Amino acid sequence: MNANETNAENVTRLRRMLRVVVAFWRRPISAEPLAMCRIVTALTVLIGSLLGIAPNLHWYWSPEGVYPSEVADQYLKNSGHISLLRSPENIPLVSAFIPQAVVDAWRDVTDNMTAVIGLFSVWMLALVFVAVGLYTRTSTIVAWLLALSFHQRMIYVLNGGDDVALQLMFYLMLAPAGAVWSIDSLRRRWKTERVQSAVQHRNIALAPVTIAPWSVRLMQIQLCCIYLVTGFSKMNVAETNDYLTGEAVYWALNDICLARWSYAQLPVPMWICRLLSWGTLVFEFGFIPFVMFRRLRPWLLWGGVAFHVGILLTMEVGWFSQYTLCFYPLFLTAPSVRQFVARITR
Repeated sequence: MNANETNAENVTRLRRMLRVVVAFWRRPISAEPLAMCRIVTALTVLIGSLLGIAPNLHWYWSPEGVYPSEVADQYLKNSGHISLLRSPENIPLVSAFIPQAVVDAWRDVTDNMTAVIGLFSVWMLALVFVAVGLYTRTSTIVAWLLALSFHQRMIYVLNGGDDVALQLMFYLMLAPAGAVWSIDSLRRRWKTERVQSAVQHRNIALAPVTIAPWSVRLMQIQLCCIYLVTGFSKMNVAETNDYLTGEAVYWALNDICLARWSYAQLPVPMWICRLLSWGTLVFEFGFIPFVMFRRLRPWLLWGGVAFHVGILLTMEVGWFSQYTLCFYPLFLTAPSVRQFVARITR
């Protein structure tokens, strides 16, 4: 093979790679996985907020609570974060035009616990709207902004799971999440097709719908980054690394702040702890290369489900596992999603 033939072959390979990259970002994909992600995300955030935030509104989010209003105002001012529970400050392109008198009046209103409960109720209603797909984009924007407001108002009682929930809501705000399996999609079909029969309505609602893929790709990359970063965070080789030695799970099960039961009540053999510790590293570092292979992807996702269910059953780390699993429908094929939904509806 001469140099010209070699160069031509290299150019052909490069073109093929470019076509794959362009198709990854531009080729339309089915809307069902995104719709399933929207539904499970909205319901998970709704349930998590009702169980975790609602019972503690007075203790943590009231002006006289554990985190007083004055301290929250100082934190928001220094960090530049947004919380509508305190003021409309720090909103890009808006806060510069808001008079100080409006800010002071806003804080006087939100110092009343009735206003806090009212905003929380609006947040929960917005999540219901997101789940059923009613005014989906507007509802998602409201849900994300209020979630951000409650989180930033009481930043010190939240954890990484709450950050994952905010990321999910942010991406859904940008995505065409209501393209299918939503009241919005039914309204659009009814308006354009003018179908009268209820049976025809159902057939149209279940018809394949395609969307631009870029928002789903960003969400998939986000999950890959979450696993990769958490994997690197465990690789502190400057000191004795419990994950490399295989002792990390053992010490976690012995941590009375994390474990759901005493290690003395259910002692896990060290060899199992070592396998689980090393398996965690393999899963988090291997998620990106494994998920790229279609045949390995189902096994990887089921392994991820087992991984997060194991964390949920053994560790008290908030809703990190539940929120992370909300990304998983985005890696499913549309036929598998339709089959899963068909089984549930039957």
